[in-house]
Amino acid sequence: DELEFETEVVFEVPVDPSRGAGLNEFDVFIDYPASEVEEIEEVENNIVQGKVLNITSGNLVPVFPYNYSVMPEAPEALKASTGDAVLPNRNYVFQLDTDPNFSSSDFMEYTLASEGGVLEWNPSVNLED
Repeated sequence: DELEFETEVVFEVPVDPSRGAGLNEFDVFIDYPASEVEEIEEVENNIVQGKVLNITSGNLVPVFPYNYSVMPEAPEALKASTGDAVLPNRNYVFQLDTDPNFSSSDFMEYTLASEGGVLEWNPSVNLED
């Protein structure tokens, strides 16, 4: 199929959830190599370099306690960051379990409606054997 003079092409680019949020720079090459289609102006018409996009994330990232940390006492609160402090109000889910598959009888879940930023959950946890 041929694309007309003014055709919008939309595609998704996968984003690394742990490192993708923030300012990202893209170089776009269209009709590359340029020798495939003769055009009056090959370079200006086919290349966009240095396009900067701010990619935001609505995911929660644990910030305290740190992943795999050993705590001598139960923390008063579990804290997580949205990665974007200005997100609108939405529901976020905290989950806590002693099993990495989140399938034990100790499984706990808490849903919090909040705007972006650092969110907290104060679970009532008994850490005795």
